[in-house]
Amino acid sequence: MDTPQDMDNASSEPHSSKNIPNVIIFGETGVGKSSLINLIGGQKHAETSPDAQSCTFRHTEYDAVIEGEKYRLWDTAGLDEARIESLATDQAEAHLTKLLQQLIKADGVQLLIYCVRGSRVTSALLRNYRIFYTAICRKKAPVVIVVTGLENYEGSMDEWWTVNEKELKRHQMRFQDHACVTTLAGPKTTDPLVLQHCDESRKIVCDLIRKNCRPVECVTNKEGWRKKAFADVRSLMNAKKDGERRAAPNIIIYDSAMPADDTPMLAGICMGQWPRTSCVLTIEDMPYTLYNVHNETQPEDTNHEKIHPDLLVFITDTESADTLENKLTVFHEQYQAHMCPLILVVRGQSRRQEAEEWWASVSSEGWAVDIHVVPAHFPAREPSGGTEAAAAVKELQELIAEKCLDRVVGTKQHRQATTSSFPGNLTRFWPGNATGRKAQ
Repeated sequence: MDTPQDMDNASSEPHSSKNIPNVIIFGETGVGKSSLINLIGGQKHAETSPDAQSCTFRHTEYDAVIEGEKYRLWDTAGLDEARIESLATDQAEAHLTKLLQQLIKADGVQLLIYCVRGSRVTSALLRNYRIFYTAICRKKAPVVIVVTGLENYEGSMDEWWTVNEKELKRHQMRFQDHACVTTLAGPKTTDPLVLQHCDESRKIVCDLIRKNCRPVECVTNKEGWRKKAFADVRSLMNAKKDGERRAAPNIIIYDSAMPADDTPMLAGICMGQWPRTSCVLTIEDMPYTLYNVHNETQPEDTNHEKIHPDLLVFITDTESADTLENKLTVFHEQYQAHMCPLILVVRGQSRRQEAEEWWASVSSEGWAVDIHVVPAHFPAREPSGGTEAAAAVKELQELIAEKCLDRVVGTKQHRQATTSSFPGNLTRFWPGNATGRKAQ
């Protein structure tokens, strides 16, 4: 096929050009992905496909120029609820394999755009979110939502988001940003109001891409990522056919600043008091299993559990900058942080922005180029129940719920919740009562 050039051509083959951000546009058939691509390009380039021709994970690439910068748009078919029971698994897995291989060659994903129909909410909505954001991108690429089909929405199109954001969040779908648009205009459209709305929508979507697209970086541990993404996507597809349940995700916590007598460990912070008998933390009615590691390394010890981390939490303080590089680098490598998000909690900061600025300062010398963290804050030496601590607790709980990978397994699958290759010095928090406690 022809190599794409500024939306003039399309291809399902990878391209050799580097430093072009990859924007994955995914969603069910008929939600307007191709129309969205045409809106971004300013004219018709992407052909819409009949439902019968749609195949899960099949994709086509287009190049688009926004404000002088080139972006590669990947029009990608998601999982359709209507055909899940008759899904051609072998064909879908073949397309998935090709998609993952080409993403590796193209330096990964810099932005995910979830394209949904404003008038259509299906049970496939959450499944596609999990497949692309959690399983494929490991929650490491930013994800935004573009809502189409709002040309007849009463009032401002953006009111759709005001009305529905809480409902999406209730179903564990969170987005860095959003756009509520119409893609109705075609080449023969003459209605000035429709054309005006489409021009406004194009600007909104282009600004959304420019604002949220992260810099291009090489994919690390390419084969490991490909295998893990493939396995998790297949598990999600099989879970729909077999029935599913949500297992408690595993969170590994390491406090590099211990001992710290004036500040409780993260688990105590999250629960509002020092935990004694529980090893399960509940946030927003969802359980999370917490583990503590005593150091950043993993000495061989077959007596400890092998766990599969869905989130890593590294705790430091503002006085530990000199030792941070070594400890965080080892922790990152030992626990394979490229496979799941990593939250960096900085004690001694009263706001998240301060934690972000502190991290930017200590990592500016280049040693952390392959280490991607989500900074968080926690004030030091504040009396129990202080207002700053309470606010930090709430933000931290929300961040854990947002960044922790989902763990969904089929009821007919005999998959162990803690199976992985992570032997080490692991201590499960507070053995004993397994009932769990809810975060305050």
